[in-house]
Amino acid sequence: MSNEAHGHIRKRKNGLWEGQYVFQKHRRSIYGETEVEVYNKLEGILNAIHTGTYVRPNEHTVKSWLLEWLDTYARVSLRPSTFMNYEAQIKIHMLPAFGKMLLRNVSVETLQTFFNGKLTGGRLDHKSGGLSVKTLKNMRHILNVAFSQAYYNRILSFNPVEGTRLPVPDQPEQRVLNEHEKEILLQAATSKHTMIAKGVIILLNCGLRKGELLGLTWTDVDLAKNSMHIRHTLGRLAVFEITSSTQGYVKVNTHTPKNSKTAIYLGPVKTKKGNRTIYLPDSVRKAVIELKELQAEYRNAYSGKTFNSFGFILCSKEGQAMDPKVFEEGFSDIVSEAKLKKINVHATRHTFATEALQKSTDLIAISEILGHAKPSTTLDMYGHTFDDRKRSLMSLFE
Repeated sequence: MSNEAHGHIRKRKNGLWEGQYVFQKHRRSIYGETEVEVYNKLEGILNAIHTGTYVRPNEHTVKSWLLEWLDTYARVSLRPSTFMNYEAQIKIHMLPAFGKMLLRNVSVETLQTFFNGKLTGGRLDHKSGGLSVKTLKNMRHILNVAFSQAYYNRILSFNPVEGTRLPVPDQPEQRVLNEHEKEILLQAATSKHTMIAKGVIILLNCGLRKGELLGLTWTDVDLAKNSMHIRHTLGRLAVFEITSSTQGYVKVNTHTPKNSKTAIYLGPVKTKKGNRTIYLPDSVRKAVIELKELQAEYRNAYSGKTFNSFGFILCSKEGQAMDPKVFEEGFSDIVSEAKLKKINVHATRHTFATEALQKSTDLIAISEILGHAKPSTTLDMYGHTFDDRKRSLMSLFE
């Protein structure tokens, strides 16, 4: 009995019996009152190791595991903005609720109770109502990935997140400008000789995300071929260190105070499909040329040493990267001056997508212009725009 494969048993001086075994190059021990008791325990462990069902003993709390997962697995695989969102969700919502629990004691019921509570009264501002189903889905995804990693690492016997259920979210209604509203907004933007106004024209006619527009540089634009290459996105993020896992990001606003918690970063687009070429309609080509002229005016009036060193097609009068918040405020001003109902910048992308799907049946081309990972993503988001086509089809049966 003392020569079991990968393990052995011995009697200790204190009278207890000890069984030792090796798992993943680490020697571990179990104890019992009798040799038979330890033998049976050891036999079960060795059988579980051989069949791949062994879970190593651990004293991880939910807090210790989630923080280890964030640092070891999430940090190297997620975009900085996504990582910061995950970290905030964990620290704000999950750790206060069940962070002190032993990881191995977390059950499906534990997590379902957590989600149910957040659905009915999870707001941190103590206002009535709970969190949206979309927010809960994001939380569930975070926990699912983290607990799956614990399962793969053999420190959990199963992933309790898989047993939880959430309500099916209603498809959010996207604010879309109709043809008349779009024309009014275009006229308002065309009448203004500002960087932001020219940016609005580009958004309405190309369907870019705000960060993609603000991340465009003159090296991305080829007026000879009437095209621009979408390669970067620009956004304001919590300050982070540029490491091997965040290669491709660069801090671009040099005037940020040293103690500032946020900064403007230029980074890669969200997905491989997001890296794309868009061909310019005449109105966009004209807006890009006018941006060049505006920058020449700004450069001539600027007395500093450097102007727009990153070469952004949209920049401030001092040649700095355009702050996303400044662009949003300028956009809202144009919408207000046009006497339109309030919309956010992203509505220009929804408007472009809706109009494109109404004008063309080429779903693949539209998906590529929008930078969606798959055409099905475009269809899921904007399938409701096919109502007119469905009416036309059904009329054929009259």
